[in-house]
Amino acid sequence: MPALDADDRLIGCGRASQSVFVQRGIGAPASVERVVLATGQRTVAGQATPDGVTAVTQINMKAWVADGRWYADNYTTLPSTLFVAAGSGERHR
Repeated sequence: MPALDADDRLIGCGRASQSVFVQRGIGAPASVERVVLATGQRTVAGQATPDGVTAVTQINMKAWVADGRWYADNYTTLPSTLFVAAGSGERHR
């Protein structure tokens, strides 16, 4: 399809199949564009970020339905753990 670029990942179809929804890249937040197939015109359809999740590094949109009313995604986080050590640092026998 001439309206789509090599970096576009198809994640949904618009009403009457006159447009499609695509995601470029997998950064957070995920940006979804609506592409009109006849003209190639692009508009931002929405953005997605998982609620209540921190340290999201990647969002891979799987589906975009009804102009963003529903969507499915898969995300990756980079969790970390903080350890606190207390003491004088001296060895006791």
